[in-house]
Amino acid sequence: MKTLTLIKRYSDCYPYVGHYFNQQKAQRYIFKINRLNKPIEASAYHQQIDGHDIKIAIELSSMFSCPIGCKFCASGSLGKSEILTEDEIIEQAVYIASVIKKTTPIHFCYQGIGEPSLIPELIINVSKRLLKLYPACKFKLSTMGANPGGIIELAFTDLPFESIQITLPHFNQVELKKMFVKWPAYSVVNVLKAVKVFHLLRPGVKIKFNYTCIKGFNDNKQTIKGVIGVLKDNGITLTDNIELKISFLNPTDISSQNKLSSSGREKHYELLKFVQNSGISNCYVFGAMKNIKVGCGQLIVASAKNQWGS
Repeated sequence: MKTLTLIKRYSDCYPYVGHYFNQQKAQRYIFKINRLNKPIEASAYHQQIDGHDIKIAIELSSMFSCPIGCKFCASGSLGKSEILTEDEIIEQAVYIASVIKKTTPIHFCYQGIGEPSLIPELIINVSKRLLKLYPACKFKLSTMGANPGGIIELAFTDLPFESIQITLPHFNQVELKKMFVKWPAYSVVNVLKAVKVFHLLRPGVKIKFNYTCIKGFNDNKQTIKGVIGVLKDNGITLTDNIELKISFLNPTDISSQNKLSSSGREKHYELLKFVQNSGISNCYVFGAMKNIKVGCGQLIVASAKNQWGS
């Protein structure tokens, strides 16, 4: 039985700077969760060379709304968060994968709406089912570490993770809590301890620390130096399979309300040069989406307001 209904599909473009490909073409999908009569989004990021797909990352949502309430993300502005079922997550994957050439490598990414560290058992069960459907697939995970124990639980599996991304826009506990406003229990030290355990258990999995660059908050050398310092203090060095990703902030209505804005392109590359001059090569800049109005949960916010066109 179908758990989702497709509402709309959008095309987008995501410049990706610093790797051997320089652009991702995105197809973004809005589904209605029939059980909840609420919207959810999923995306397919086509990573290309000369217009040809080399792999496709299918980004899945695991929740409606998000309990963390990051000040720069619209995903948590829809009210009470609802965890999706295994079938509701898998159906997103199957729908998108059905229009992809079978020879194209697929990575399923838990990087959509939702906080994976809070639901490790669900992520594990969904991944095992997806592996049966797509035996050659790999997985990516993005988390701010609301539940550090969930990160460790995921490390104790044999799931073929390609990478795990940790949101870390500051080194200071107080400043970080200002960004993760609905999660007062956040502890940067506990998150980094869990990441260290994950790396020890799964050394082949790439770890990315996502430094979302925000004007007047962390777009300075002192703060990014502090982030590198807090990593070292917790036994994590930016080398080998551990990297720092300096990301553009995708402007959203919620970030505007909170008076947050993106730093300019020059500032991002100034910070990149500073990090590289300090002897760290595992650092790069990740560009903002071309169509900024479809990022960070804004598609489902608009869909919820429109109430499916009724």
